[in-house]
Amino acid sequence: MKALYVIRPLHPRRLPTPGELVRAEAHRRGGHFARNADHYAAVAERAYGCRPVHGEELRVMFSDVFGDVIGRG
Repeated sequence: MKALYVIRPLHPRRLPTPGELVRAEAHRRGGHFARNADHYAAVAERAYGCRPVHGEELRVMFSDVFGDVIGRG
């Protein structure tokens, strides 16, 4: 039986910044949001820096940036 080797990349995968996450969400929403994706990304990075966000904090960030009302529906 041959030995199996796990090959991992030399560097771990980089997590997306808040700006990258907001830009992707803006393009997903389309329309006005997609046309202004770079503006929304800049707003997110000014407010949240460049550290990765996830979970509830990500939802709050999208709400802050896009002007959504949390808890609607």
